[in-house]
Amino acid sequence: MYKELDNSHESSIKPRHLQVPTSSGTIITRLDHINPTSHPDEKAPSPPRSISKMKPFLPFFAALVATVVADTMEITYICGGGFSCAGLATWHSDYGTYHWESHDGCQNPPVPAMQWLCIDNAQSRASFKFNGQNQRCLRRTTVSGTYTNWTPTPCTW
Repeated sequence: MYKELDNSHESSIKPRHLQVPTSSGTIITRLDHINPTSHPDEKAPSPPRSISKMKPFLPFFAALVATVVADTMEITYICGGGFSCAGLATWHSDYGTYHWESHDGCQNPPVPAMQWLCIDNAQSRASFKFNGQNQRCLRRTTVSGTYTNWTPTPCTW
């Protein structure tokens, strides 16, 4: 079915040109890269033994990666007459979405297990702490009119 063209003059790992008939009877030429020491009928080599030993643990590792929480926050500011503005915050995590009226400074939002959240709008940063975890931080990454988006960042302050 496949007719191999002569490529014997090429380098050690060389392209192999194959003429492949299609269902309409047309013959196309396909370029494959092969190792000249292997035979086209040989099956692919087995993975190294160390990788084969890890196969039973791959679902565990995939689940572990899938459970990493990427907490983000959005705040939309609604300003009335004068200088007063109310921030309507939305917290997104793998465990749900939570809403509350936010303000600059430290607060206790209604996010389960969150001990505190401190927002410093002037510096475009926020920090927060969940039960049993170290302090984590957010940086304001988007400002569009009255909408702001906050994403995880290393705590450097």
